[in-house]
Amino acid sequence: MKALGTAHRYFQHALRAVTGKHDPMLPPPHLHTIGTGNFRAIGEEFLELFQNAGLKPTDRVLDVGAGTGRMALPLTDYLTTGTYDGLEIIKPSVDWCSEAYAQWPNFRFHHADIHNLRYNAKGSVDGADYRFPFEDDSFDFVFLTSVFTHMQAREVGNYFAEIARVLAPGGTAFITAFLLDDDARAALAAKSAHYSFKVVLDDCYAEDAKVPEKAIAFDPDVYSRLASPLVMAEMLPGDWRGKKGTSFQDITILRAA
Repeated sequence: MKALGTAHRYFQHALRAVTGKHDPMLPPPHLHTIGTGNFRAIGEEFLELFQNAGLKPTDRVLDVGAGTGRMALPLTDYLTTGTYDGLEIIKPSVDWCSEAYAQWPNFRFHHADIHNLRYNAKGSVDGADYRFPFEDDSFDFVFLTSVFTHMQAREVGNYFAEIARVLAPGGTAFITAFLLDDDARAALAAKSAHYSFKVVLDDCYAEDAKVPEKAIAFDPDVYSRLASPLVMAEMLPGDWRGKKGTSFQDITILRAA
């Protein structure tokens, strides 16, 4: 299915090149590393979810795992006096976004050379030690989509600490994850879930023992412990459990004290 989606993106890119109907805000296929589907439509879908979680046009926004701007694109029309900073571990994606979004001076992209077996195997920094390049209380709204699903517990704990540090009091964190609550474990037992998560690691579970970062899940109590001092406000179950959810991954909404 992933290969089919990649082939479709290449076909669409080639078609735009032939017909001259090229959308300059759509990344070239070789840079797009996150999922399949309609690039713009998925961004718009998440913008609505962000708004439901409390995002305002005046917010200072941090996107951790910015990729090629799928979540940034709809924010160019939504943010008014707000700002956007995107943090990404794949350097070519950061370079492309920095050029593509140059027309919006309130949008900035930053490279974090963090080691990740799946996405940045030559990275020089351990995610468990990485410090976000921002001052305390710099943001009102922080979001991570399909990031913690590719990180182990030590790294997630550090990221949560950094999110709590850079979030202003009363700020919101919107984070997708795979959480193994009773409902999810029932789906795993029934083999109706998209994953099995049979590989047991330190404080988390993986789908693939050789490359754990392909997909990682957490028990809810471990996730909440790693998230401290942020407070869980809401969890919206995802489609991965084998029945209709809000999105594919579980959505967690947390607040800063």
